[in-house]
Amino acid sequence: MDQRQNRRLVIIISFLLTLILVGGSLWYWQGLDEDSLSQENQTKTTTIIGDQKRDSLPFLTVTRVIDGDTIEADQERIRLIGLDAEEIPLEGEASCRALAAKKYLSLLLLNQEIEIEVGQEPKDKYGRTLAYVFFDQKLINAKIIEEGLADVWLIAPNIKYHQQLIEAQVIGQEKQENIDFCQQLN
Repeated sequence: MDQRQNRRLVIIISFLLTLILVGGSLWYWQGLDEDSLSQENQTKTTTIIGDQKRDSLPFLTVTRVIDGDTIEADQERIRLIGLDAEEIPLEGEASCRALAAKKYLSLLLLNQEIEIEVGQEPKDKYGRTLAYVFFDQKLINAKIIEEGLADVWLIAPNIKYHQQLIEAQVIGQEKQENIDFCQQLN
């Protein structure tokens, strides 16, 4: 075999291995259905929140609102998936929008029972549980965006309700143009 034939052989073998890997991956992902993913999410939720298996999503009581995208419920710090609210700094002044987002979540959720659905990636780098929060059968993650108090911030793999959050952003942007967040604080 000359060098030209060796090169062709390497290219053909590389191509075949790529086909096998891609085909195998597609076959694997096609085998996963939504029920098994949902069941996997429920398992993660049960592991994080406790060993009690529930028929629906876990119920927790909100004990503290940290800011517009982070709450505490039953001693679990929860970061709402798919949104980013302005931060409330430890020192210095917070923006009116950041304070309005915290006030909105406080009025809506404080001391209330919520349901959570933990994301496919269950924890962030700070150890907070990443979750979709439901109250009164409404996705609060979308609700706060819809009020113009937070922006969509999607990070894979936690994108289950991405369409709902994007639709909420359209409504939120329209509201944001007509809102004086500082006035909302009074």
